[in-house]
Amino acid sequence: VTAAGAADAAGAEGTAKATGTPDAARVAGAASKTAAGAAATGAAGAAASASAEAADVGGAADATGTANSARGAGVAGKAGKAAVAPVAKGASARLACTKYHLGCCYIKLDKQEEALSALTEALELARTPSSDECAASILDKAGAILSAKGKHEEALAKLTEALERKRRALGPAHAQVAETLCAIGDARRREGQQDLAIAEYEKALGILRAALGDGHPNLARTHESIAAACLKKGNAERALEEFTTALRIRRVAQGDRHQDTAAAHDNIAAVFHKQGKYDLALSKYNTSLQIRKETLGDNHPDTAQTHNNMGGVYHKLGKHELALAEYATALSVQRATVGWKHADTALTYCNRGVVYCAQGKFEQALAEYEKALQIRIGVLGEEHPSTATTHVNIAALHHRQGDSELALTEYEEALRIQLATVGEEHVDTAATRDSMGIVYWKQGRSKLAIAEHEKALQVRRKLLGDKHPEVAVTLNNLGCVHHRQGQHELALTEYVEALEIQKAALGDWHADTAMTHNNIGVVYTVQGRHELALAEYDKALKIRKAVFGDNSASTAVTRHNMGHTLRSMGQCAKAKEMFTQAARTYAAVYGSDDPRTLEAVRDSRLFAMEEKKNKFFKSKCCSQS
Repeated sequence: VTAAGAADAAGAEGTAKATGTPDAARVAGAASKTAAGAAATGAAGAAASASAEAADVGGAADATGTANSARGAGVAGKAGKAAVAPVAKGASARLACTKYHLGCCYIKLDKQEEALSALTEALELARTPSSDECAASILDKAGAILSAKGKHEEALAKLTEALERKRRALGPAHAQVAETLCAIGDARRREGQQDLAIAEYEKALGILRAALGDGHPNLARTHESIAAACLKKGNAERALEEFTTALRIRRVAQGDRHQDTAAAHDNIAAVFHKQGKYDLALSKYNTSLQIRKETLGDNHPDTAQTHNNMGGVYHKLGKHELALAEYATALSVQRATVGWKHADTALTYCNRGVVYCAQGKFEQALAEYEKALQIRIGVLGEEHPSTATTHVNIAALHHRQGDSELALTEYEEALRIQLATVGEEHVDTAATRDSMGIVYWKQGRSKLAIAEHEKALQVRRKLLGDKHPEVAVTLNNLGCVHHRQGQHELALTEYVEALEIQKAALGDWHADTAMTHNNIGVVYTVQGRHELALAEYDKALKIRKAVFGDNSASTAVTRHNMGHTLRSMGQCAKAKEMFTQAARTYAAVYGSDDPRTLEAVRDSRLFAMEEKKNKFFKSKCCSQS
């Protein structure tokens, strides 16, 4: 009987089980963490979405819905256009201004170290009480770069100084003060402190309304940032409201065919992706893609991003070839525009790796992950959260291959980087601990597994609240461990709590909700409560057929489980039918030599042999009488 450990392991796509073959684990690579990146490419994490550095789609998510939400919410990188250039007064100030503009050029070239060096030199020249406005602009840029690099304390120090200087130079109600508040919010969000981030964004929103009016694009940008933080908190409904408000402002202020309007459609799609509303997500992504092609052309990084996001949805639907086609288009555009040594290109390599891993093409997956790792180390450095996420992806791959020691080595390296950059109390760190717990569980080291899951649960409850879907993920994982230990009632308690959270946060018709119904069914089966087990499996099967279609790996898992339960109930014909359907689907998805296919075929054949044996003895008894 197969239970689904709700694995956070990046790209794990089904590595956790209680008593049988794996079920749908959550993709958690390095994707844009569903609408939460700085300049919005990258979760996860999908997320995630859930694509994109998600998911997110849990923790960090590579093939889950990359959103644009923070594009322009701060003052760094692609959002830099809101910053005001320093005013040159005197030779030192003029040199500072030149260094500042040099730093801006490096930012546009994605050369963060060079940018930071130039801005640091500019700051030394401009840091005088008489040049508050000039220094503040430089501090804004430097703080945003440090935040994107995961150096949150340094970033917040720079941004706080920028805020003080702007308030002195411009007054507390100036639009540029709001820009710095947004940048502080971005840093808080990346740090995992979503409530603090929202508080900063809301302060900025009040200032911008008074200074610019309700219909200004800068308000749309701030609504998008609030939405991104809400999505990270698991509040998809408010995220959708904020993104919808942003879209309405952009359509009025900038028109239906503007690139920022396209980004707004992308963001709404990311929420639908996170909610498991894949048809709605694809519709919105298509709208965004059409606008981007019209306004920016086929060969633009933003167009590539939407292709990446659509690939994430197709991956979640199990349509791997369509996902790979979208990623191939994205990669082609990225290599032609930003080059292969770019963080966005690395993200696409990671997403391709997730799909190959799901298909069981482990060598191809590892090659993609290693390309991503090489790029990220070169562009971002070894001590960067995105580099850690790639180690998480590689760990998940080794886990899928059954090499738990190599998996643990990679997870430990990821954890080391995360502890050094984002700290213990961060959602990504919690996701890595959860994934390590799954490996320990598979090794039969239940105490270590429980310890890691409990650390993850504590952090997730603190940062995200008790009703967040990621809390449900960890409860599911704990349930799997306790189930294996024979503590079935404790496992049921954890599964039921997870189910309540998922129904409230994600709805009755979400893939994660189906997974928990499946896990509850596993416990009931082991307890001999077959009618209750069948009822849970039936719920899981209906959801999975609605979400993924009739011939997905997830529906095969549930049919396989139903077969075991029906056999225990003596419903032979129905059991054989379930085994046969499961074997056929596994073969179509994973190939005829995959262990899941072979197990289902074996169950079907063993059942047929038992059936023949029973018929033989029945006929012998009849002839003797």
